[in-house]
Amino acid sequence: MSSNNNIQLIVRINGTLPDITTLGNEELSERAAEVKNQNIISNTSCSIFSKSDTNQIFHILVDVGQGIVQSIEKGSSNLGFETSSSFQYLPDIVLITHAHNDHIKELPILTEKAINNSRKLNIFCTAECYNQILKEFPQLSSIANESTNISFNIVQPNSTFNINQFLPISISTQTRNF
Repeated sequence: MSSNNNIQLIVRINGTLPDITTLGNEELSERAAEVKNQNIISNTSCSIFSKSDTNQIFHILVDVGQGIVQSIEKGSSNLGFETSSSFQYLPDIVLITHAHNDHIKELPILTEKAINNSRKLNIFCTAECYNQILKEFPQLSSIANESTNISFNIVQPNSTFNINQFLPISISTQTRNF
């Protein structure tokens, strides 16, 4: 990146109150028990917006759990970006950290909005995460195959990958199955 380029970064936490009844019964769902025991009161996601000198806006969305699409629709107008597009809230990139329902629940809604608004949406996740997403939402396989606007990009654990002007590193961690 040239030293002449000034990139403004804005990070927005897309927090929503979860409907914990969707996690299931505490006796049957380890995640529901964890949420109740730890008094977790938010389902969060993060948006990273970069704005270049030419006022181009690039939006990376990290995770897309329940209520996140509505949260970014409502909250993006408060960021101070001047845009002619009413669909600027739609991300260019979605990073999925792992495939628990509280991280992927609204991925089908987001892909549908991207297609309906002729927006390209690149989804980045590990192969394991991708397979879990397709198990939960099998319709996304045909959408990704048929649409030129939606693409899944597999990242390798512990490797750097390229997203616009960013070079994130995928860090492999152990998560429990809930």
